[in-house]
Amino acid sequence: MRMLITVEFADAGAKSGAHRILTIGRGLEEMQSGNIGLSLEEAKSLVSAVQDEFVAAQAAEIVETHRQCSRCPKRLKIKDWKLRRVNTALGKVFLPAPRLVTCSCDGTHSRAISPLKGWLARSTNELKYLASRMASQYSYRQSAALA
Repeated sequence: MRMLITVEFADAGAKSGAHRILTIGRGLEEMQSGNIGLSLEEAKSLVSAVQDEFVAAQAAEIVETHRQCSRCPKRLKIKDWKLRRVNTALGKVFLPAPRLVTCSCDGTHSRAISPLKGWLARSTNELKYLASRMASQYSYRQSAALA
């Protein structure tokens, strides 16, 4: 039996709506006694897929709010895209991040800005917390072996 899992974002701006994230399941020939429910690998895939969609929705909302010039009603154009990586407590998320061209309405030259630059960090606060907590409980050698 295969199941399609979708996530629906309400009030998420450009990412609103239902998004297919994963198809999981096993056929009857793979079923054995006691082998019911999600496997650990399927659960990890599910959580990772939900995390990817959630981060993408948050980033899309941040970019959309910065697409408007702060001085005039002009919508900023996208110059290019860069792939960014964010380490979270649930794994790595790869995120396409746009660079926007600023408006020259105040007489200055236009330049490229990244609306996600101040928002994205290499690691989330939860991952930093978990890493520091692990470091306080284990020796360096034990912590390095777990990572």
